[in-house]
Amino acid sequence: FAHCEALQGAGRIRIAYDRPNTSNACDRDADVVWSLSDPRLAGKTDKEKWAAVRESVSQSVWFHGFQMTLKTAIKLAAQSDKGRDIRLVCIQGGPITELEQEYMSKIVGEGRRDAAVFGLIDIQVDIALRTYRKFREEFPL
Repeated sequence: FAHCEALQGAGRIRIAYDRPNTSNACDRDADVVWSLSDPRLAGKTDKEKWAAVRESVSQSVWFHGFQMTLKTAIKLAAQSDKGRDIRLVCIQGGPITELEQEYMSKIVGEGRRDAAVFGLIDIQVDIALRTYRKFREEFPL
């Protein structure tokens, strides 16, 4: 993640993300299964573990907030860089990043509709999926 932060510091990319223990945390998410190593998943196959994490996280208050954050980021990018295409790069990872990628088209569509309310129409958003290695090759420091 340090590579991404360095790119952002250099003004080459913008990052929209969240971390545990921010103000987006919610007591209602206390029972969410966040990790494949959660003890509640003991005895399940790897496929079942991934499915359980994705299902649990998708129902969380945090995930709703994550989607809102991305839609806001799209709108802000459209406002500040009028006429420029927006490129969202999703870096492959575990079940939560896989869930984010699954929802990305929906999030972008809603972000475009939200931006249109502010008169920002014809926004071009490209969604790119990269391994971390490919991301580093495409975005060197």
